[in-house]
Amino acid sequence: MKQPKPQIIHYIDNFHIGGAQTMLMETFYAINKHSKYQQVVYCRKSSQIARNNSKSSYGIKVTNVKEKDFIQTITKHKPCVLIYHKLLRSDTSVYQKLFNVIPIIVVNHTFTKPQFKIKIHKCNYIVSVCRSMLTGMQKHKKRCRGKMVVIMNGVDFERYDKITPAVDNYDRKNTIVTGRINTFNKWKYSDGWVKWCATIDLPKKMVHDYIGSGSFLSQARKYYKKIKNSRNDIIFRGFVTNFEEKVSIIKTWDLFLYQINEQEGLSVSVLEALASGVPVICSDHYGNKEVIEKGVNGFIFKTKHHARDILERLCNNPDELKQLKKTTREHFRDRLSSKRMSETYLKLIESICYAKKWK
Repeated sequence: MKQPKPQIIHYIDNFHIGGAQTMLMETFYAINKHSKYQQVVYCRKSSQIARNNSKSSYGIKVTNVKEKDFIQTITKHKPCVLIYHKLLRSDTSVYQKLFNVIPIIVVNHTFTKPQFKIKIHKCNYIVSVCRSMLTGMQKHKKRCRGKMVVIMNGVDFERYDKITPAVDNYDRKNTIVTGRINTFNKWKYSDGWVKWCATIDLPKKMVHDYIGSGSFLSQARKYYKKIKNSRNDIIFRGFVTNFEEKVSIIKTWDLFLYQINEQEGLSVSVLEALASGVPVICSDHYGNKEVIEKGVNGFIFKTKHHARDILERLCNNPDELKQLKKTTREHFRDRLSSKRMSETYLKLIESICYAKKWK
C-alpha cells in the first residue's frame, strides 16, 4: 500500500521581519510551486507586521503555538515532517520528544563561530545554507546531533523577473545608484561604511539606497547628517515589507553594494538582488562570496580601496555594467533559482520517510 505524502511543518521560534524568516517563506513558496506537498507554518511568537507580510507577499498563514502545546500541535498532522528553522539562539529542546516519532530536519540559518556554544538536539538532518556554514557547523559535532548536509539558499527567479522597476528620476549619465538590504546590527552596520559611501569620490555621484531597520538605524541617520563634505546621497528607507514594492526598488539599482563585519550564511538580500538582475559588489565574507562569479554576476572586494576601484571602472564603462547586469540575470536563472533548492529538500524528506515507516 502506497504511503500518503507527509505534511511539511515549518516551525520558527520568532517570526519577524528578517532573513531567516524570508528564507522560510521562499522555501515554502518553492516547495508549493514544484510539488504537491501540503505545508503549514507555526511559530512561538510573531509580529503582526510579519504575519501580514507573509500573507500578502507569499500567501502564507503563520500561526502562533504556545510551547506547552507544541508536541500535540505537530503530531496532529501525522504523517508529517518537521522543518525547524533555527535562529542563533533558538532552543531546539522544544522538539526533543518528537525524535523517532516524526522525521526532523533542522535548518541552521545563522553563521556561528566555533567558540559560540550552539546546541542542536538530536534530529535526522542539520541543513547548512551554504558550504562555509557546514564547515563551521562540523566543529560543533559533539553538541549538534544530526547528519549534516548543505542546501544552498535560493529564491524564485520567475517571481522576481516579472516585477517592473519603480519609477525614478536619476540622471544615469552622471549618477550611479547602489543599494543594500540588511538589519542595522553590529554584524552588518558601521559608521565607517556610512562615511565611506557619503564621501567616496567617483567619476559619478553615488546614491546609496539603504533598506532595513534595527537598533543602529537611528544612529546611522544621525551620523550621516553630521558628515561634512558629503559628495554622495544616502537614503535610509527603513523597512520595506511588501514584496513587489521592495523588488521594484531593487531593480532601480545599478549595483548591490554590501559590506559586513562578520562572516554570515548566504544572505537572502544578496539573492534578492541577483534574482532582480542587479550585480553584487560585496565584501570578502562567506557565505555570500560562494555565489559570486567575478565579472559574471558581480565582484568581491577585500578592502574599501578595492571596492572603489571596481566602482570607478564600472562608472567609466557603462557598457561593461550593462553586460554585467545581463549576465547576472542569466546566471541566476540558470544556476541559483529556488527550484533546485526545493528539489533537494524534497529528496531529503523522501529519503528519510522511505528509510523508515513513520506511523
